[in-house]
Amino acid sequence: MRYKDQAIPPDPPPGLGEAGEIVVESPKKP
Repeated sequence: MRYKDQAIPPDPPPGLGEAGEIVVESPKKP
């Protein structure tokens, strides 16, 4: 799982960066 505003690694490990990847909003910083 990664945050939407997080940079996508150039070579994501197997199982990540796929269509079914879980992407969530980054928590709001105080």
